[in-house]
Amino acid sequence: MTVIDSLTEVTNEKNQKGNMSTFVSIGKTINYFIKAGFEIFGIYMFWIVLHYICANMYALWCAPYTIFGFILSPFISSTPHCYAFRWVITNGSNIINTMWITLGSWIAKKLLV
Repeated sequence: MTVIDSLTEVTNEKNQKGNMSTFVSIGKTINYFIKAGFEIFGIYMFWIVLHYICANMYALWCAPYTIFGFILSPFISSTPHCYAFRWVITNGSNIINTMWITLGSWIAKKLLV
């Protein structure tokens, strides 16, 4: 169900029934927006957790903090798991930055309108 469908449903129910059903319809619409917000927030939290885990795993497995780790780092950094960690770290950072920009733009729009 999209936002337009939800609002159309509210309008149709308002026209067909009395005022009490309008409050029920508005409650359904609010419930829809809350569920959508949790879905979006869940994706955001997923990327934050994934970025945090991969950043720490990269430091532990691909760039150990020892002299031996320093010597082996050119060889270890090209392994598939280190490449995957770098991909998640890079793309996770980009996604987190994009989400902050989106949130800031949305807040600015709400404040200005």
